[in-house]
Amino acid sequence: MRFWFLISAIFFLSCNAGSDCRVGEIEIAQSVLEQARKNAFPYCLTFHKAANKDTTALLQLIRFAYKTDDNSAIDHGIAFTELSIKLGDDFMSKFLKMQKTEHLLLAAKMFQACMEYREPSLDIEPYLPATLNLLSNSLSK
Repeated sequence: MRFWFLISAIFFLSCNAGSDCRVGEIEIAQSVLEQARKNAFPYCLTFHKAANKDTTALLQLIRFAYKTDDNSAIDHGIAFTELSIKLGDDFMSKFLKMQKTEHLLLAAKMFQACMEYREPSLDIEPYLPATLNLLSNSLSK
């Protein structure tokens, strides 16, 4: 009986202690995870799927921007931008080319948040030139 109690306790603690979310070098801020919990959105799972080039998950991350608040919007934008760099310019530009204008606008806002507020700053132009060019051209029409 003690054995099952011990196993249950270890399982419970390991599930609840793991509120951190990381994909390689990309760490998701607690503000984003808290906002995701409030919206019953499986952010970490979705982020991991998107990191494996799951385009449905990537679109879900873009749409999650609608559910962010002031505290989490910047951190979500930073995480999304870092993920975009990890996925690569070719993949992101092809993916975004197939999206609605509203989703392009959200992606552009997330990139902007990263460029303005990430510490240390990150110039994404060398990493995502085609992606940024696509957004610029698509949104200027």
